Amino acid sequence: MKTRIILLIAIFVMTTGLSQQKATERKMQENLPIASGDLWQKLAKAKIDFDDKKNAFTATVPQDVKQLSGKTESIAGFMLPLESTMQHDHFLLSKRTPTCPYCMPGGPTEVIDVYMQKPVEYNNGLLFITGTFKLVDDTKSGLYFRLENATIQNNDNPIKPKSIISQPPV
Repeated sequence: MKTRIILLIAIFVMTTGLSQQKATERKMQENLPIASGDLWQKLAKAKIDFDDKKNAFTATVPQDVKQLSGKTESIAGFMLPLESTMQHDHFLLSKRTPTCPYCMPGGPTEVIDVYMQKPVEYNNGLLFITGTFKLVDDTKSGLYFRLENATIQNNDNPIKPKSIISQPPV
């Protein structure tokens, strides 16, 4: 629990501009695999701002994303563990390949809070996850999307469909 709180504080610090990713680092990260798909495209439409007066994030979520709440959705992404164990029932799923265990690889519209049906082993590859999509309003940590009761789908196949992952040309 203590580790989760520390990680959420770190996420807050990183996404408030107190610790910004260097432009050169971000450009290099663009050369790594990036998950894609309809759900990531819809989530990208949400507008996330920081309210200096309230010292909190605010989110403007479009209607087509709001309509997904409570529905079963599938998405591909990369695991960001919240604890230093090999088994995880709660983690963040990122659109972008993580490059550092302490750095968020993307913004709030590129991260989903995931609660699994049962613990899964850490995986640094692309995960295909299905679960019940929920909107959350965690203004302190900057988390706005969640998959609950999630399961991993088809992770045994090392060849991934091109529509799920985009990788810049070498």
